[in-house]
Amino acid sequence: MPNYLYKLILVDDEELLLKSLVRELTPWSKENRVEIITFNSGYDALKYLKENSKTVFLVISDLRMPTLSGTDFLQNINSLYPEIKLFLLTAYSEIPAIQSAIKSSINRLLLKPWDSVSLENDVDEAFKSYKTEEQNRKLREELALNIKLAGEFQRKLLPKIESIKGIMDLDMVYEPVNKLQCGGDYYDFCNVEDNRQLILMGDVTGHGVRPAFVTAMLKVLCSMYRPKLNSKDISPGEIVSYFNQGLYKSLGDINDILATLTIILIDHKNKKLTFSGAGQLPIYILRSDKLILLDSDEVAMGFVHDIEYKDTTVDLETGDLIIMFTDGLIESESTKTVIDKDRIRSMLLTLDLTSSPALKIKEAFKTLLGDKEFADDVTLITSRIL
Repeated sequence: MPNYLYKLILVDDEELLLKSLVRELTPWSKENRVEIITFNSGYDALKYLKENSKTVFLVISDLRMPTLSGTDFLQNINSLYPEIKLFLLTAYSEIPAIQSAIKSSINRLLLKPWDSVSLENDVDEAFKSYKTEEQNRKLREELALNIKLAGEFQRKLLPKIESIKGIMDLDMVYEPVNKLQCGGDYYDFCNVEDNRQLILMGDVTGHGVRPAFVTAMLKVLCSMYRPKLNSKDISPGEIVSYFNQGLYKSLGDINDILATLTIILIDHKNKKLTFSGAGQLPIYILRSDKLILLDSDEVAMGFVHDIEYKDTTVDLETGDLIIMFTDGLIESESTKTVIDKDRIRSMLLTLDLTSSPALKIKEAFKTLLGDKEFADDVTLITSRIL
């Protein structure tokens, strides 16, 4: 028995016409390992397709059939199985049917009487088009799976908020772009001696697998630097400089990747915050009815090898809420809106952030942008000084 890979369905209530089509297409079908299946009604063909649509590449149907016309039959197939190619057999005199077919999703009209060579060429063209689209579908599915796996791998590299609750009064939101499942945002936490904590937040340009791998490089750099964190003289600027040198060496001549980073060191004992930044957004400190903005004008990482990033230290007070976020929170792709510092200030001062501050801030930004979903990766971290 032949090993058929694909199927071609012919539908007509006239048996002689079906036999004629089968006779014309049999040499081509054998050469291409395509099984020809015939039906006398569209309803029978639809029943067959319920179980066998995956291997059917083309349906050819006559226009005039009892109970279910060829146009309606093929339109049903298109709505249920849009990947299948559709041909409609009709006569020159059936002008309204031709106009209807043109407006529908039928791929080609076959006019009676058909030319044998043209018929075979049309079927062969549909077959090649179907196989190309099938291959593209498989590649898209494989790509989607790889992106999903990359996203799962990336999330395993990032610390879970549960792992540091009780050590720091932290709250956070991390949302990579939904359709890609992995992205370019990076964050990390580290406890150091003398009741101090480091918080790192970075952003790599782009979406998907490429920036996700760069964030993995940042995680590796963080792990390599971690043994040095036992020192009492910890410098966020020194750590940013170390990351910059590592990225510069790793990226080489890849100059279209922009990586930003902010590192803060919270000294709970002495109520001090020391920070350093490389192109990242400002840090906000909400203190009662006042908002303090900590900004840095240092360049992003990976472009210049020998930059020495500087530290800035400010005093903290009990009850201060430190707020850090990536630019996905303030930019709208659909409305081309960027929320400026004045609107951020006004919004943060009006929110009740006594509980679940990260979630409330995220929803407030979404309202300001007017979008249902964020167009970029979003990371938001808050830390309250106790």
